[in-house]
Amino acid sequence: MNKTTVGMAAAALILIVIAFIQGGFSMVSRGFIIAGEKFIGIFLILIIAFIVAGFVSILVPQKLVSRWLGK
Repeated sequence: MNKTTVGMAAAALILIVIAFIQGGFSMVSRGFIIAGEKFIGIFLILIIAFIVAGFVSILVPQKLVSRWLGK
């Protein structure tokens, strides 16, 4: 695990505890439901983006990509 993952996990845990203190299990479950809805929306976009990136990497010559992005 890298530091970013640990930091995000810690932030999520802290926010879950705060939500529980403020509103109990109902607020925590509402937070998880909203997170799930966001995940589904973003997941579909990520899948499409990875498919596009994969095909671009095999269809576009490496030299052209290097010129566009730099080395």
